[in-house]
Amino acid sequence: MHDDLLDRPSWTIGLDSWVIQDGSYPDLVTGQRIDFAVEFASRGGLRQLDEAHEVAVHGIGGSQYEVTAQIVHDRPNAQVIDFGMLAYHFIGIADPEHQPHVGAWVTGVINLSVDPFFYFDELAHEEGFPALTYSWTVHEIQERTGTDALRDGASTVRADTGPGLVTVERTDAWGDVSKLPGYLLRCGMERKDRADRGP
Repeated sequence: MHDDLLDRPSWTIGLDSWVIQDGSYPDLVTGQRIDFAVEFASRGGLRQLDEAHEVAVHGIGGSQYEVTAQIVHDRPNAQVIDFGMLAYHFIGIADPEHQPHVGAWVTGVINLSVDPFFYFDELAHEEGFPALTYSWTVHEIQERTGTDALRDGASTVRADTGPGLVTVERTDAWGDVSKLPGYLLRCGMERKDRADRGP
């Protein structure tokens, strides 16, 4: 892990209402401490680099980050990258022609979201899969009021840099199911040791 990146003041991570409604997490309150893994998605895909690089992260708005990262786990159903924190991309249906690229360096824009259940319900129980759960404190909650969502696998890739964000004290996934609101969580990592308790 990279201490300088893990010591950054906060990360902004997306959370869709359906994840709460599905029972994976309760409604969250500002100031709450919670453990979760982070899922990433990339609308444009990650470009593989020809040689080794340094890890780099640049926030470009909302839960979107431009990263240079190393692939540390790569299987037909999921990939894990290291950009100062470990995050996974769930592929779902395994590609029988998948070629692993463990150790390769990649770069691109990713969107971060709270693990819906793919990690703690499935991937965490696979032999050799990295521990990904971190402990967080929720410093701020913003509710998305726009509808410009694009599905990319399990993750929602949104234009989080524009208008349509309202700061709220807590999530309210059940308050108005017709809107299906999503949220941005500004979170601080509580400790660098991952909080996985194992299968």
